[in-house]
Amino acid sequence: MPSSVVPTPRLIGLVMAGGLAGAAVRVAIAAVVPSDGFPWSTVAVNLAGAALIGWLLPRVRGRRHSMAFLVLGIGGTATTFSALTIDAMRLLEADRVAAVLGYLGLSVIGGFFLASAAIRVSRSA
Repeated sequence: MPSSVVPTPRLIGLVMAGGLAGAAVRVAIAAVVPSDGFPWSTVAVNLAGAALIGWLLPRVRGRRHSMAFLVLGIGGTATTFSALTIDAMRLLEADRVAAVLGYLGLSVIGGFFLASAAIRVSRSA
């Protein structure tokens, strides 16, 4: 949560409920996105989540309950740095250095650009 927000029990509960939904989304996508040894489902979830978070941010700004549930809970759990790290380490352990660099570049830079574009679209809508 942003440091200026006092984590009340209600806010914590909203983040937890959103987190449950976000985790379910991640698992569902991992079940349907094929893998050929490259973490395509993590890329898909992280890029879609970055766009969703970017679109939501201008719409929920100042609405702490919506921010807690939608952005921090759903978005924060569906898009996880831990999955990115684990997948990158697995690729590295398999000596797939080019795949690691491509994966990290696509995930981080792609996520940044999608979130930025979604913020602009959301503000203009």
